Amino acid sequence: TRTPAVAAQVPAVDEDGVSVADPTIQITFTEPVAQQDVNDFSITVRALDAVDAPTEIIGITGFGADETGKIISFVPAGGLRPFSHYRVDVASEVLGDLAESGIGWSFLTAALLADSRLGGTIRNGKSTVVVYFPPNALPAGSNQVAIRRIEIEGAGKPAAQIEPQQLTPIYEIESGVKLLSKPATLTLHYLAQDNQMIDRRPGAIFHYANGLWVRVGGVEDSKANTIRTVIDKLGRYAAFEDIAVSEAKPLIEFLDCQPRAFGPATGIVRDHIDISFELTAAAEVSIRVFNAAGRVVRFVARDQSMQSGRSAIPWDGRDAEGRVVPSGPYIISAEVGDQRLDKIVAVIR
Repeated sequence: TRTPAVAAQVPAVDEDGVSVADPTIQITFTEPVAQQDVNDFSITVRALDAVDAPTEIIGITGFGADETGKIISFVPAGGLRPFSHYRVDVASEVLGDLAESGIGWSFLTAALLADSRLGGTIRNGKSTVVVYFPPNALPAGSNQVAIRRIEIEGAGKPAAQIEPQQLTPIYEIESGVKLLSKPATLTLHYLAQDNQMIDRRPGAIFHYANGLWVRVGGVEDSKANTIRTVIDKLGRYAAFEDIAVSEAKPLIEFLDCQPRAFGPATGIVRDHIDISFELTAAAEVSIRVFNAAGRVVRFVARDQSMQSGRSAIPWDGRDAEGRVVPSGPYIISAEVGDQRLDKIVAVIR
């Protein structure tokens, strides 16, 4: 007889953003298994929201096989936990006497917001994608946010005279809705060696829709290896070399700050805001923070060169000396040339 081999696993090997709604784990073999014993299967789980989280062994329920003996299904006791690393191992006895070893694989489950109406920060299991949803950006009940690395056959790259380098994989962000009521901040991390490529243009984030890559924009932080922008819809995103070419007059539009109230030192609410805006063309941007008396407490950006499109820059609620500013209202002022846009935010301490 032939030794059974694995034909398919659900969830798939190294799959990220696995929904916790369906906890079924299923393995399909090429041949009937030699032994159907729940004790030959094991599941371990580790929470992803803490570096030192312990690995737990959890029980198995609903164990069974189909009539062919090729498909084995079971469920982790208590269902799947959100934002966790799972490892499934199958003993060699399941594969028969000729098997040299058993099999195993891992997958990562999607994260959950405590209350989608209150917003929050969601990341994938490897922290290469981070999305901040401000309050009321998502409708009630959209608590699960799945972030998956995917392959799109024929997706190619953005159309340009010079083929741009792809800086990140393609990620799909899904929460049961497409359009957001408020812009969310999207941060993509790229590998360090990408930043060391000679003659690479600055990076930008693109959205894949209707078979095309549509440029969104973004601000690159070469020290943190990140590109940050704001998005008003969920879907498929990736970072490429920027290909923006525009002869339009640079204008700044759609200035926004999320959340509008934050607490840099409270540990209760978000500790920084995202200042987002859109440029019609590449420009030098200055962003200042004024207190209620009209004094400048911080230059968040000073004549910083930015590409066209949508960008986001954080302010951590600290002044030029690194001190947390007092509670109260503050004016965020963004300037391009002789154009200025203002927004009011509140610091809570």
